[in-house]
Amino acid sequence: MSPVFSSYNIVTAIDRKNTEWTAVLWNPLSGAMDLVDASIAEAVQRRELRALSSSQVELLVNRGYIYARKEEETARLSQLFKAYNMAYAEKAMAFVLIPTYRCNLACPYCFQSADQHAESDIMSEELVDLAFDAMAVLANEKLWGKGKTLGLFGGEPLIAERRQMGIVEYILRQAKHEGFRHIKIITNGFDIAAYFDMLSEFEVDTLQLTLDGPRPIHDARRRTRDGAGSFDRVLSAVKEALERGFTTHVRVNLDRRNISALPELVRILLNEGIGQHKGSIIAPAIVGDFGKLGTYGDVLSWSEALEGVFNAFGQLEMASKVLRLDAWPALKHIQYALRERRPYLPSFKHCDSEHHTYVLDNKGDIYTCPDISGRKEYAVGQFSPEVIRFEAKLAEWRTRSIFNIPKCSQCSYALICGGGCGLEALNRHGDLLQPLCPREEIEKMLQLAFSYYYEQLLGNPSLLAGNGGL
Repeated sequence: MSPVFSSYNIVTAIDRKNTEWTAVLWNPLSGAMDLVDASIAEAVQRRELRALSSSQVELLVNRGYIYARKEEETARLSQLFKAYNMAYAEKAMAFVLIPTYRCNLACPYCFQSADQHAESDIMSEELVDLAFDAMAVLANEKLWGKGKTLGLFGGEPLIAERRQMGIVEYILRQAKHEGFRHIKIITNGFDIAAYFDMLSEFEVDTLQLTLDGPRPIHDARRRTRDGAGSFDRVLSAVKEALERGFTTHVRVNLDRRNISALPELVRILLNEGIGQHKGSIIAPAIVGDFGKLGTYGDVLSWSEALEGVFNAFGQLEMASKVLRLDAWPALKHIQYALRERRPYLPSFKHCDSEHHTYVLDNKGDIYTCPDISGRKEYAVGQFSPEVIRFEAKLAEWRTRSIFNIPKCSQCSYALICGGGCGLEALNRHGDLLQPLCPREEIEKMLQLAFSYYYEQLLGNPSLLAGNGGL
């Protein structure tokens, strides 16, 4: 029986003159990533063993691009899926509470509706008690003891209003009593100054705030409901959060309106002592169209946004050192490999919503994903007046992986995107198992990424030993 090429080989051409290396060969299953010449790239792409010398075949076998038998790759896939599940089994259960959907900003790209943001409903103490009772019911006991994690989301969870401040304090007091070790709050940062003492008292450890650009750009998009800007208050809040010792994520939502201003924003963050602070994580993200379903016209594709980020790197060298690109499929794999000198585990699933995250909102409903919360048709249960799981809906999310999405079964990019975003699949197709396949976008992103990181790859012709020691 003749050897077989891996199903997960990816060949990406790179435009470089005066070099024999014309492509990057990457296999997300083995973890191998290599610069290769045109003859090897073409042979792998066409799956032509006869075009390769015996020594080349031996090298490609050792790196996991070729297997003696198809069954060997299937066994490797099974082995790594087991390792992947074990890695997630070490993570704590993650719960997110939404005390309200109301918001004090009116951002044009928000996936939630203006009607949601205008409502006045806030969780009562009784509903908070039911939510914590539900967490105990929903918890996987094995994971529950590994360090409970809680997130607060909205709407805007930190509005400086007496009733809302009272319920946030009640939530944090309950969380401390119940032994939650990690608490993260996602906030727009406008009113957070009124909460800092409370957050410190109850040992909140992580905050996420958003800055979308320099003052004029940020204030044109992230303004209050009566039109006031928020840049100065949020920038001040980020600095105070770092001074107080919070791990502080600065999110930058990128679209056509602000992508060109990214270098200037990074300069501001560096000048303010934020970008280089050991407690800060600056993470650009791409504005999605999750809730508006085509009504926001300035959305960038993944590759367009990445091209803008690399342009920022070219204009400001420090930008490449402080910006995390985890929001881009493939980029988190590549950055991790270059940084850690070992491969990132293949992505058999897309995100935590397919593992063990539960979102509980102020209506008494349960979801698997914060970005889908409030859309009752996608609730997977309720916790008021009692816990009821909609088992069939919950199972659709928890069992979703590349193994049960038909389009992923023969896709060489499946281990990069993990089947793509489930929410996008629902929005576009009404079916979790019919993903909006990002293959063309991933191809474009890989061309951009490998061209940008070429020099680092050149310094490591055999960059990785691969998953499992290939």
